[in-house]
Amino acid sequence: MSRSHENRYMTQEHHTQEGLFLVTTNTKDRVPWLTLKGVPERLIRQLAFTRNLYGGRLYAFCVLPDHMHIILNPGERGLSRFMQSFKTNVMRDIRHFLSSDERALVAGNGLDSAKPTWQHSFHVRGLSGDRLIANALLYVQHNALRHRLADEPNVWPWTSLNYPYLLDPMEW
Repeated sequence: MSRSHENRYMTQEHHTQEGLFLVTTNTKDRVPWLTLKGVPERLIRQLAFTRNLYGGRLYAFCVLPDHMHIILNPGERGLSRFMQSFKTNVMRDIRHFLSSDERALVAGNGLDSAKPTWQHSFHVRGLSGDRLIANALLYVQHNALRHRLADEPNVWPWTSLNYPYLLDPMEW
């Protein structure tokens, strides 16, 4: 797939581009490649880099095997461009990082090719009001518990609870 085609492939337009959002993005066909060794660190690093590049604000995240949740304000360029940049750049990094054996493992779990990839779109919920924001923060921070991947929220290694230095202060 050409780079220009890949960028169009991952662009998703929403009516509201600025504000506070809960974003959920899934792997294609829900193939569990997000927690392969070394991948979560790349996701988190690219998320922080994209936040800095776009002048956004990052409040919470949780990386799970086949999807991730993010609470953020994407900055002036808007949500669609933020997510397009994040997903495109992190995929480039991950595809170069994964060994051929790991790509084959991903392919064996349902991908058509030996390349891990994202679902075409992402789910967005605008957040306003203290109660809705607080509930969204708890949802993201406790998501590994909900999926029975950990017994305590901070035991799951790929939650923002373990990366407080990457988070922006929440303005209530």
